[in-house]
Amino acid sequence: MHSNAYVIQTLALFLAGASGIQAQTPVVAVVSDYSASPTGTTYTLGGNTYYFGNQSGTVNNIQTIVGFSLPDGSYYYNVFVEGQIKIRRVNNPVVSGRRCLVWVEAVENAPVYRVLLPYTDSMELFFNGQTLNKGTDNLFGNQGDGSGNNNNIERVDWVVATGMNAANPAQSGFPIFERGADNAHDPFVIAAITSLDAGGNPASYGPILRVATAQYGNMANSALNWSILRKEQAEPRLYRTTAGTQRRGGVFISLADLGIVPDGIIYGYSLFAHDLPPSATPATLLDYTNATFFPTNTSSNTTLGGIDLIAIAGVYNIAEGVVLPVTCSTWNATSTDGSVLLNWRLSNLEDCSAIFVEKSFDGKTWETIARLSPNDNSFTDFGIATTRYYRLKLFGKGHGATYSAIWKIVANSAESFSVFAFPGEILLQNRSKEMKSFSVVVYNSNAVALMRRTLQTLPAGASLTLRHSLPKGVYLVEISSGNKISTQRILFR
Repeated sequence: MHSNAYVIQTLALFLAGASGIQAQTPVVAVVSDYSASPTGTTYTLGGNTYYFGNQSGTVNNIQTIVGFSLPDGSYYYNVFVEGQIKIRRVNNPVVSGRRCLVWVEAVENAPVYRVLLPYTDSMELFFNGQTLNKGTDNLFGNQGDGSGNNNNIERVDWVVATGMNAANPAQSGFPIFERGADNAHDPFVIAAITSLDAGGNPASYGPILRVATAQYGNMANSALNWSILRKEQAEPRLYRTTAGTQRRGGVFISLADLGIVPDGIIYGYSLFAHDLPPSATPATLLDYTNATFFPTNTSSNTTLGGIDLIAIAGVYNIAEGVVLPVTCSTWNATSTDGSVLLNWRLSNLEDCSAIFVEKSFDGKTWETIARLSPNDNSFTDFGIATTRYYRLKLFGKGHGATYSAIWKIVANSAESFSVFAFPGEILLQNRSKEMKSFSVVVYNSNAVALMRRTLQTLPAGASLTLRHSLPKGVYLVEISSGNKISTQRILFR
């Protein structure tokens, strides 16, 4: 996709003003990667046997969407904007509690069910990603499904605690995908979250946007076999209820389409059922327990609540129109003899009012060790005798504090190595003045080891290239040299 090299913790982001797209553009094709499931689960329930993930005997388990093409260019997943799914429930006469109702790509041969995806029965975790071959059934339907596949969900929020903005809102936005028949994908309602309260919940919304069936695109060769799995809050495991074969479709909604102006701050978006009354306003979207605007008898059997949402959440943008997290820093922590040097660069310097450097010895309890001005970009902590953790607490102007990622520094770390990320390659460089022996492990964001290299040696100043076929994303490289360990983050785009 790109030939540029990306150095650890260094990101060149460019905000350009190319022509914008038309709102609610149909998505007819995607770029996706297939990968093997890193985990697996097996159990027997109700006389049926279930195999998940790497226990299922299947390949190409996880289909991850990397991007898609629209008339004005190619759009890619933005790994730097991290959000969290929050599902808002209201009990109704049919469903109570935290029901999990999902569909997953599967191979059925009753009483054996082989599910390609790893097992999870948390819908919040289930939806927070880029996976194209799983989703939920009847997202907003409360009653009317003949197989009992109803929900008590009234609103779904994707919340970015740091906020984000874009110089050209027409070049960034949210793709919404659904499992269903061509030209019959279920409509829905969406609105941008324009502020958060102290608890991190939506406090205000932008204009309400209603997306119709006709605005979806039909994706060629997208049919898959799926199983619907369900679990009540008190039940031990997911179990199969129904199955079928359907295609998938998508629609892209730009930030401009949601009423966001250039450089306007947005904190994610919320999805609503298609039966949201015409009288609804952005203010009435806040109270999802108000039955006037969030009826608890929405039909699962109609387009009002039957959207079978695919588990994709996040921001996608063209390469020249990157969305930036507000006051989110890129930064580095390096240990030397007796000290740790922290340095960073703020993405939106003008939005920051103060920087607090925080330290922890267990990754849980934090203390402030320095208060700095927005113009400061480094700090040295002396006395590195034990493992410690560091983070930045960044205070914005008018919208509270956000946090950087956490750096873990291990005492006596192998800081003499530099790591660089290239497409298909990881470059290791021995920065010391002597020959070094080392081994390498590469972890994904879930701490799963994806690549290992046994003990090797490098002369002083020499480099070594490790070939890889890892998908795009952020990874952690752990280097062991003698009794020293260092961890460094890299990015593949």
